[in-house]
Amino acid sequence: MPKSARLDLLITHLMYAPNGVRCCSSHLFNHNRLLPDVEITMGNRQQLVSSLSSSEMIDLVTDLLSLLHEAVTSARLDFPDPSLNDEDYLTWTGWTKAQFDNMFHIISPYLRSPSNRHTRNALAMF
Repeated sequence: MPKSARLDLLITHLMYAPNGVRCCSSHLFNHNRLLPDVEITMGNRQQLVSSLSSSEMIDLVTDLLSLLHEAVTSARLDFPDPSLNDEDYLTWTGWTKAQFDNMFHIISPYLRSPSNRHTRNALAMF
């Protein structure tokens, strides 16, 4: 599972996947990110009692801290970003970029521009 997908899992579902864990490619977007609408169920999984050695615990915490560092320093999803393509828009909004732009053009006169969020991001969150 790519590091970015592991980070998505941690942030979106509050689940940790250790480095080296595998994931079906049908759950990934562009073989890189976890699909935002993936349903993850853990109810039928058996919980095992385990013990970790001190070196395993250090490796686990180091990996988790690495994921958290990536979350803090990585670029955020930003809809004013011109590098977003149709596939990005479809994945996150269900609309193509042209459809999103059209909707933004229609409603933008009615949106106020807050100091902490671009109006395109406000539309995307809606």
